[in-house]
Amino acid sequence: MTTTIFSNGHAHKYTGKRPVTAAWMVVTPSKEIVSGHSIDEKTAAKTARNVAANESGLHVSYPWRGGMTVWQMQLQEQDALDKGYKSHRDHVQAIRLGRAEFVEKCHIEILSV
Repeated sequence: MTTTIFSNGHAHKYTGKRPVTAAWMVVTPSKEIVSGHSIDEKTAAKTARNVAANESGLHVSYPWRGGMTVWQMQLQEQDALDKGYKSHRDHVQAIRLGRAEFVEKCHIEILSV
């Protein structure tokens, strides 16, 4: 069991069984804290950025899985047009940019354990 204390005093306790060597913490612009442990620092940095992006609340989600039919692609395109975008591709690009901007506003800290 490993407990890591970050620069702001936040402590995260790792109770798993993997041999972790890094800890990560994300502080969102609204001061919400999300933290965890990873196998190495590279993985910790990637995980922290992905968690921060997910915390933005921006995503494109559709209920189906696997290959898409023409009907499903038409629904995606119409959804984007209804939201004021030129196409589904523009909608996805706007979401990606919004997520990236949110990640840049977050404080991300990676520590070796």
